[in-house]
Amino acid sequence: MGVAYVIYVSCIAEVGGKVPGGSYGLARAVLGFYPGYLLSCLEFLEYTSYASVSVVYVTDFVTTHLKMNSEYQPLVWLLFYAICIGFLDSRGKYMWRCMLVLLVASLLPGVLFIFGSLPYVNFKKNAILHNFDNGETTWATGTISTAFFAILPSTTVGFAGVESPTVNTGFVKDPAVNIPKGTRAAVWTLLASNIAMVLVLASVSIAGCTWAWGSRRARRNGS
Repeated sequence: MGVAYVIYVSCIAEVGGKVPGGSYGLARAVLGFYPGYLLSCLEFLEYTSYASVSVVYVTDFVTTHLKMNSEYQPLVWLLFYAICIGFLDSRGKYMWRCMLVLLVASLLPGVLFIFGSLPYVNFKKNAILHNFDNGETTWATGTISTAFFAILPSTTVGFAGVESPTVNTGFVKDPAVNIPKGTRAAVWTLLASNIAMVLVLASVSIAGCTWAWGSRRARRNGS
């Protein structure tokens, strides 16, 4: 799935950055005006749903942890959208610098987890499945439909939205050069981080993680 996304994003980034309107204009040029228009509408709804889900999640998080009445959630929605729209309407040099800070803040927890877990990884021991009834081990269970194709759509979550830079041609100076460069960098970063995360999660002992978490809680509580 990662290789498929690299190929897909590389293709649309190379072409979308040179077409007026980005991927919207590319859809109309390839499919024709009306089918391209419908596809662009669906893509617009996709990005709108991403933002809506994020707003609902952040609002639930804020109201729950601050113990606010759920009736105030629409006010939090309004505040969230006001901040985001004001951020996007700010001057470009400030917006892109803030985006860089958010990028580093988003990648940092994953990087710390991956490199912090490296001393404890053991792929040969922890990544296999143990059948405690007969003592056998295996790498997967079930058929190719249940063990592979059933979970294949879930792997797209790690690449969701990576194609969206191609719609930002109006925000970028020299989009024919910078859009392909930035989009390719984004998809390769996601590919490397997702592969590293999957390998580390599969190689770390669950019992070890539980013990480490329990030890931290005990030290925090002074016991």
